[in-house]
Amino acid sequence: MKQVNLEKFAGGALSQQVSRAINQVMRNMQDVNTPSKDKRKVTVDLTFEQDEQREDVQVIINVKTKLSSTIPSKTKFYVGKDLDTGEVEFQEYGNKDTMKGQMEMNQETGELEEVGSKNLRRFQKAQ
Repeated sequence: MKQVNLEKFAGGALSQQVSRAINQVMRNMQDVNTPSKDKRKVTVDLTFEQDEQREDVQVIINVKTKLSSTIPSKTKFYVGKDLDTGEVEFQEYGNKDTMKGQMEMNQETGELEEVGSKNLRRFQKAQ
């Protein structure tokens, strides 16, 4: 039986697609945002379709990767209602510069100042 040169198969397309898929897997394995223990996979699918006379055969090449998904990220929000206006307020928890009601001492005057109000988001009431 005749040997098939996989490097030259489909004008090199098979080799090129497999190489690209392996590179994707390797990049995914080095991504610190993915679990290190997950298995990755490269699947090469060659589908052969022949005509009624059995003379011409079309080969469809499909190279797929199964990569690890990223590790989920989490955050928390403060949610409340402004008692004066009734508007819903929300703010992502973070450092002292982003939370409503946080106090900071002014280094020059020694006075306490509220910080974070400038980053507070408000929902407008529906009309």
